Amino acid sequence: MVENFFETFWSLTKGFSLSRADGEPDNGTTIEVRRYRLLTLIKQVRRMAIRKFYQMPDSFTASHELDDWIQEAFIIMFECCEAYDHRGPFDHHVRFMVSRRLTSLQRKIFRENPPANRTLFKIVHELKQDLGREPTASEIAEHTGRPVKEIEGMIVEGFNLRMVISGVDIDSHISKNQESLLSGQQDEPINSAQVEGRAGISPENQVIRQEARRILMKCIEKLLPEARLLFIRHEFEGISFGKIYKKLSTKNVSIATFKRRYQSDVYNPVKVCVTSQYQIQS
Repeated sequence: MVENFFETFWSLTKGFSLSRADGEPDNGTTIEVRRYRLLTLIKQVRRMAIRKFYQMPDSFTASHELDDWIQEAFIIMFECCEAYDHRGPFDHHVRFMVSRRLTSLQRKIFRENPPANRTLFKIVHELKQDLGREPTASEIAEHTGRPVKEIEGMIVEGFNLRMVISGVDIDSHISKNQESLLSGQQDEPINSAQVEGRAGISPENQVIRQEARRILMKCIEKLLPEARLLFIRHEFEGISFGKIYKKLSTKNVSIATFKRRYQSDVYNPVKVCVTSQYQIQS
């Protein structure tokens, strides 16, 4: 199987230009040198796949195991044989394309598995509470298994929901808002006449509204404090993204990115939670 693999690669790369490989024999024949360079390229591609695999957190490795990454890398390498335009060394083209497409695969896996991103942010939040300060990239990497450089990049970009508003007591603000939202609405007995006279709302509809409010608040409770505050401020208080963005203590992301992260990390989790609760009860 291995011999057939190499023979196929050998025939597909006939006449291709290959750059000098480290450690290749100085006095080797043309065939020996070419064989050495192709074997070196195969080993490099395999190492690239292994490196990408170990960059992924454990929660992502179940769907894409090490063999899957290696197979994907070799598929890309063989596809490069057809796309090669002979403008430069073939091995340069292969290494560039394998790295680029494996990185794209990483991003695709991350996009398809948003819960893991929220778990990552939760780990950072818990570290912050335990340490009483912002955790360093090394401390985050130690608890998540991700490379330090990757964590440093996340911090520079604005780590997920780093949207804490300056001068606001988050816990008290949230508790006050929840009390104001729920006070006198969840446990009070329903007065039929009073309800009928209020915009024609029937007791049955009032019960439905109370249950919907209970489910919504239960789902909001699952958010982290910063996310809860943002959800309440925008969805309940009607404060625009522009006004919230102006009050951010650190504007290290654009307002467009701010909106996207709110949608993916705050609004969508609540929406999914509410939908699942309705499905369970129905």
